Amino acid sequence: MRQTIITLCCIIYSITLHAQTKVSTAFSDHMVLQQQTNVSLWGWDNADQKVSIKTTWGEKLKTVTNNEGKWEVKIPTPNGNFKPHEIIVKGSSSVHLKDILIGEVWLASGQSNMQMPLWGYVNQPVLYAKEAISMANRSSGIRILQVERKPSDTEVDEVDGKWEVCTAQSIGKFSAVAYFFGNQLYRQLNVPIGLIHASRGGTKAECWIKKEEVKTLSNYKEPSKKAGPNRTPSVFYNNMIHPLVGYTIKGVIWYQGEANRKEYAYYPEVMEKLIGSWKEEWNQGDFSFYMVEIAPFAYGNPKDDTAAKLRESQLKIANKMHNVGLVSTADLGDVSYIHPSKKKKIGERLSYLALTNDYKVGGFNFRSPQFDKTEIFKNSIKVYFKDTANGITSFSKKIRGFEIAGEDKKYYPAEAKIVKGQKAVMLQSSEVSQPKYVRYGFKNYHQANLKSVAGLPVFPFRTDTLEKQEQ
Repeated sequence: MRQTIITLCCIIYSITLHAQTKVSTAFSDHMVLQQQTNVSLWGWDNADQKVSIKTTWGEKLKTVTNNEGKWEVKIPTPNGNFKPHEIIVKGSSSVHLKDILIGEVWLASGQSNMQMPLWGYVNQPVLYAKEAISMANRSSGIRILQVERKPSDTEVDEVDGKWEVCTAQSIGKFSAVAYFFGNQLYRQLNVPIGLIHASRGGTKAECWIKKEEVKTLSNYKEPSKKAGPNRTPSVFYNNMIHPLVGYTIKGVIWYQGEANRKEYAYYPEVMEKLIGSWKEEWNQGDFSFYMVEIAPFAYGNPKDDTAAKLRESQLKIANKMHNVGLVSTADLGDVSYIHPSKKKKIGERLSYLALTNDYKVGGFNFRSPQFDKTEIFKNSIKVYFKDTANGITSFSKKIRGFEIAGEDKKYYPAEAKIVKGQKAVMLQSSEVSQPKYVRYGFKNYHQANLKSVAGLPVFPFRTDTLEKQEQ
């Protein structure tokens, strides 16, 4: 008899526990919803349960859960504004979400350079962090969601993290790049900004791709049992990205690549798969995806140039894919630290892409110059650049970073002079009588210093592979 009563109590408790209206943990008090669109909102309840949704900006919706108890609606959102809103969801019980802002939402992901918080790493500072943190209380219209950095072997439905208001107490532990990016948008657009941060130091790009997708890569291999999570495909996608899929965003900023540098030739395929699969899963169109070039760093071996080749692959991806951009860090590296301290400049450069491409704020040069073509003379070679409206400059300093070679591809440092009135430099070296090839900043660590007049660094490049690519 006693056992029967206990069993009945357990059954009743189980039913009562299940009979609750739930909203995905991606949604919580203090969140930002994307403005001027139909945002997704979803959750769970009993199967075939009627669910109603009401917002304080005037939307009323009804739906019914499916056989598995999931419900989802699309809610029209107004123009961005700083008025706090609320959402009430009623099913078998009710959920009341408060202090909701309408504005712009961006997802930030990658490895340790995206993870690096405003207060820095041990013995590795972030410049201008003290000023940013001390002024954060003035940016309460910026809201942040930090996803817990955990791997999972299977896809997880719920986000481990909660939305917070940007304050001096909350922002120090948040991604410096993401904050500086978001703060620039906040100042320029004058609407609330939502920043979702899901990154993990040391991870390869494959860790962030859905299992079914990553297995289609040409170089895919089943991970060994000894492989750590940072080298295991899909495990951070499962726990940190999958629960976010569907949360309506404007775009993605991505800072990763160091962990993939030894597979530089394979990296374009990996990133095309990652970007393409994310856009397909989100099912909200061709949103923007902005990457950060890995910064100059020595990596220990002076003969190693795999980081230079990884940067080359990053630029190929950006030039090939639609709505994908890349910002250069060619002037921000540190020979001793893989985490450059000038995160503010990186965040701001990412914002220039977004402000121009996504928000149509014009009037300034937002791209780094790229190599265009060469013109060979008897004992010199001229290099032309594109994506630089007012030309190039070294800001009155001696130009560094150029090397030239003849047919034998033996490179020597080159003297460089800007050609007056042209977007070009003339190169020559006493060691190369008949120059044919050029390299610029094409080392793991370099101090190349050519920029656009707007102050954006020229992307590193080499020309000795162009003939092979053109065949």
